[in-house]
Amino acid sequence: MAQFDIILIGATGYTGRITAKFLSKQSATTWAMAGRSAAKLQELNKELKTNVSTFEIDVNKPETLDAVCQRARCIISCAGPFTRCGMPVVDACVRNGVHYIDSTGEFNFVRAVIEKHNEEAKRKNIVLVSCCGFDSVPADLGNYVLHRDAKEPVKSVQCYYKLHTAGVSNGTVNSISEVMAVIGRKDLDPCSLNPPEAPRPVAAPTRMLMWWDGRRGFTAPYGMAAINERIVRRTNALMGSRASYVEAMQGGALAMLQA
Repeated sequence: MAQFDIILIGATGYTGRITAKFLSKQSATTWAMAGRSAAKLQELNKELKTNVSTFEIDVNKPETLDAVCQRARCIISCAGPFTRCGMPVVDACVRNGVHYIDSTGEFNFVRAVIEKHNEEAKRKNIVLVSCCGFDSVPADLGNYVLHRDAKEPVKSVQCYYKLHTAGVSNGTVNSISEVMAVIGRKDLDPCSLNPPEAPRPVAAPTRMLMWWDGRRGFTAPYGMAAINERIVRRTNALMGSRASYVEAMQGGALAMLQA
């Protein structure tokens, strides 16, 4: 039986700290932290006024990852860039039959995980869930609820964002740089995450300049659409839907031309 419900990997980074703070308030959940620096993990324990177990790991030493996975029911990984250092964690989870959740926004990494581990994860009855941050939970759940509650089959979804901050973490910047450095031809396909046998969705409107009836104006491209749209298209394909999905954003005078 696993010692912990959750072990959080990458707890001392930007997203990891937010996750650790949330977990520290969940009295019914047993959890621990893992990362490259034992000293930083202990500092975070003091900051959060917690005393959870900590484990020092190295993604280049599979035995350290195995030791962590064998103590947990689920691993949450916030350690990126995932394209560079994320796969060994997924490998260890699958090897040890442990559920896996991450905060990546790197769609090429998600594709690699699907191609490498999807079938074995099914056989072992474990779940591997990527993109569990702002990319792409609101988009994926919002789209799912629309499909679930619609009185008729959904043919097209257009999602518009109004963001109140333009700030991004260093981890997000590093992830974007990593994706741009290693992106391949397969990743350019807007349906790159879909099962190969799934029918392609119906054509979606361009997101370069979209009309938003709700605000009577035009919108601009949304930077996170590249990952969100792929995640939602995969969900739609798994649900048997060919509905299109596209995102855009409102933001400033140049991005929103009022009618």
